[in-house]
Amino acid sequence: MLGAMPLIPFDIGGDISQFFGDYGLIILVVIIMFVVMLYGLAYFSRYVEFQKLKESKYLDDSILNMINKAVHVIVIFIVLMLSIVLIQTRSEAVRSGLITFFEFFPAIFVVIVILFTVYVFMKVLERLIISLRSQVSKGDAAIETSRFLSLTEVFLKYAIYTLGTLFAIFGGLAALPSGDLKSWVVDNVFGPLGTKWQSLAFVAITILIAYVLHMFIDSVFEDYKKRSKKFSPRVIDVFRAISKYVFIFITGVIVALILLSTVVSETEIYVIAIGFSIMAAGVSIALAGPIRNVLSGIVLMMADPFDEGDRVKILDHLVCDVLQMNLTLTTVKSLKGEVINIPNGEVMSKSIVNFTRSGAYAMNVHVSVSFHVPHKHVEEILIKAAERTEGIMEKPEPQVFGRETEGNAIIHQLLAYIEDPMEMKKVKSELVYNVQDLFHENGITALFKD
Repeated sequence: MLGAMPLIPFDIGGDISQFFGDYGLIILVVIIMFVVMLYGLAYFSRYVEFQKLKESKYLDDSILNMINKAVHVIVIFIVLMLSIVLIQTRSEAVRSGLITFFEFFPAIFVVIVILFTVYVFMKVLERLIISLRSQVSKGDAAIETSRFLSLTEVFLKYAIYTLGTLFAIFGGLAALPSGDLKSWVVDNVFGPLGTKWQSLAFVAITILIAYVLHMFIDSVFEDYKKRSKKFSPRVIDVFRAISKYVFIFITGVIVALILLSTVVSETEIYVIAIGFSIMAAGVSIALAGPIRNVLSGIVLMMADPFDEGDRVKILDHLVCDVLQMNLTLTTVKSLKGEVINIPNGEVMSKSIVNFTRSGAYAMNVHVSVSFHVPHKHVEEILIKAAERTEGIMEKPEPQVFGRETEGNAIIHQLLAYIEDPMEMKKVKSELVYNVQDLFHENGITALFKD
């Protein structure tokens, strides 16, 4: 029962000695070829490692590794094919399959060689561009040259990829043997494409032009980001992102209209375009609030009234620390520890006071004191309270003003300056306590006013 099972893909029959008589020499030659192959590949790998130690303008580690892998694949493929050629001399089934394979091998070989050549050439081109960038001196000329090299690299890369793909497709098709497969490909693939090749070519050109323009504008933004003093890097990054999505949207609309023109009439194209415009207008109206916040966010980023971490006063009353600002919302933390998300439209609607950027910031303390107490005495007490308070700056000096009268009392205003707005709450609390203590020490009754 076990002897009837096809354990070996050859016709051994009942005499194993006959099998070794027919295939023994072939098996020995195959084993010798694989041993020689393994030794040769190991030697080539060591040679590649030796080449990595040398400095080269065109060959870096990635290219050498790629060549090493390619050589391994090619050598293994050759040895396998030689083994199959040897086996087919004794096996009719293997011979039939090998003949079929070799009918299609030229087409497969052409496609692989073209794509591999394109890949190697692109790696060498990338290495050459990197080498040229490293040789450019610093300064404005270097920036312009780097931008030119980037654009050149993008243009050459996609031109070579496009031409390589076309050569691979048409070269592989030309190398196919005449028959049903080649006729089917021509009739069902290239036949329909042949009637629409102008539209498809225009789509490819549109995408390529849009991509090149986007890369150019992106490089301009990157250059401007390094040299601009008027706009912060955050603002420039926002405009880079916006330009990217604008290019994607416009390119997508153009490509969609071109493709639709191949299957619908001109009148239907106009109807679709009008419908799309109406839908876009409806979406814009529905998203008026978010769009307003986005525009406000852009204006805020351009005006740059505060940075993350700044202490500010917004909405006329809210003193807070800025945690984060994006296109639609500004996230702040109040002095009570509350995290608040405020739409940028609301932030823009009121004046903004930036304590962090203001340098010396004056805190106000208003005290109502009776007419019977000389104002010079009140002024001395308030100045002394400010000098006693830790965190109050010596320069500018604290100042006292008579703000207004209220019945039989005068409202005195103390201005005391601090440098760190983050300590404002703590310093003001200590100042108020010191004012109270000094008035008690002098036997004066006073009322604190808002």
